[in-house]
Amino acid sequence: MNITISIANISNGNGTERAVTNLANLLVKYYNYKVTILSIFSKKPDKPYFSLEPQVQVIHLGQSLNSIISRQKAYYFMSKEIKRLYSIDDVNIAIGTDYGNNIAISKLSKKIKKICCAHLNYDSVTGYGRFFRKIWYKKSDAVVLLTNADAAHYTFLKNNQIFVIPNSLSFVSDFIADMTKKRIICVGRLNYQKGFDILIENGKKLKARIPDWKIDIFGSGEEKNKLEELIKKNELEEFINIHEPVKKIQEELLSSSLYLMTSRYEGLPMVLLEAKSCGLPIVAFDCPEGPADIIKNNEDGYMVPLYDVDALFEKVELLANNIELRKRFSTKAKVNSLEFSEENIAKKWKQLLEKI
Repeated sequence: MNITISIANISNGNGTERAVTNLANLLVKYYNYKVTILSIFSKKPDKPYFSLEPQVQVIHLGQSLNSIISRQKAYYFMSKEIKRLYSIDDVNIAIGTDYGNNIAISKLSKKIKKICCAHLNYDSVTGYGRFFRKIWYKKSDAVVLLTNADAAHYTFLKNNQIFVIPNSLSFVSDFIADMTKKRIICVGRLNYQKGFDILIENGKKLKARIPDWKIDIFGSGEEKNKLEELIKKNELEEFINIHEPVKKIQEELLSSSLYLMTSRYEGLPMVLLEAKSCGLPIVAFDCPEGPADIIKNNEDGYMVPLYDVDALFEKVELLANNIELRKRFSTKAKVNSLEFSEENIAKKWKQLLEKI
């Protein structure tokens, strides 16, 4: 079976790229499918941020992202490349990974099986995007959603078009955090979605509760300067620090004792799966749609109502001041993470690919 997976950029190191890398690797590793990744906006000699199996081919289309028109042109060239691959290599299945290239692949020939994947929740697409999504997703053979809650929004599709398949673990850690380090970790793009501004603007309250702990944020993005200014404004330089993204995030997770998520919305956050594999208890806003499918409330972490900062900090304080509770949650987190193992997720994808 020959498969193409299209993605905006395979060289950015974001959550979608991590998910696509994992998918490509498991399709090769478990079933020996021929997999080609079309990276729309990267150029040679750009390299994938995350490690790919040697059999996975990457084609950099080198398109521009300067305007809406250039983006539409980019999707046109992506469709053209899939058609070229079909004529040469007999591509059987095309998989899209955001609503833009999902719409583009939905326009392909009926000879090609088309799968649309959504890595962010339903409401993250607005305006014309929602309108065209309803029209073109109907022409796909399958739409893959990360959570049941997100799938419930797609009432305009037939039931046999909808599949819920979560992301797989990027790694299964051989170790577990020992829960002795007074360090909280947050990971994600420095943008509005991730809500780090909420954490920092209210950071003095948390510092007063757990003054001997530290918070380390790993990420890059358009709000970096704004967030660093907020840290200074709130005199939190000794409490909250922002670091550049790291490829070996497992080491940073294992050197922490708690994972904190303040996102306004999510898909299925890859880093929460990674945190659980390292045995980290998680405290998070119950934002739409992903955390509720990962965190088992009161068992391996806590979810609190969206934007309820006081409730969020109360749970952080509870875990920070009780090492036995942290250890109990840690053990559960490690065990529960296996639900998202590569093997389990690979089976779900195989069932889908054989069904369509």
